[in-house]
Amino acid sequence: MLLWGLQQPIFSKPNAFVHQSSLSLRLDAFGHSINILQSPSSLMTPGVTGSVMWDSGIVLGKFLEHAVDSEKLLLQGKKVAELGSGCGLVGCIAALSGAQVTLTDLPDRLRLLKKNVDTNLNSSDMLGSGMVSELIWGEDPDPDILDPLPNYVTGNTMTFASLQFLL
Repeated sequence: MLLWGLQQPIFSKPNAFVHQSSLSLRLDAFGHSINILQSPSSLMTPGVTGSVMWDSGIVLGKFLEHAVDSEKLLLQGKKVAELGSGCGLVGCIAALSGAQVTLTDLPDRLRLLKKNVDTNLNSSDMLGSGMVSELIWGEDPDPDILDPLPNYVTGNTMTFASLQFLL
């Protein structure tokens, strides 16, 4: 992305592909229209970054779609764990490709994440599936995330905020 931005200065600005002040983001993947809801007002809360989309999520999601379409990556029937899912775009795209995806995030992020998963992964012609699970770094994960072990683990724009920062 950075190298591409050097040749096209318009793309070197932060968030060239998303509008974080918008309540939703719409894009197509694998012949499905995906509508990702955002919560721009939550971005004002210290330590909260997963309430809106970031360019890296678009780039990783479209990369997965391209890799599957070009048969460089097979996700159908594979188990994928997405860490720090935020709004859930990447996990939804992986599920639309046929993967069994567990989308994870902190407890206070799960409501928006679950809404996006329920909205975008309800088609009867879907090959994969998505489920939402709480995951707090440093604590034991839900056994369903690890048994069986995922074939792939994804993550993008993951941040760490110490409790001290949040107080």
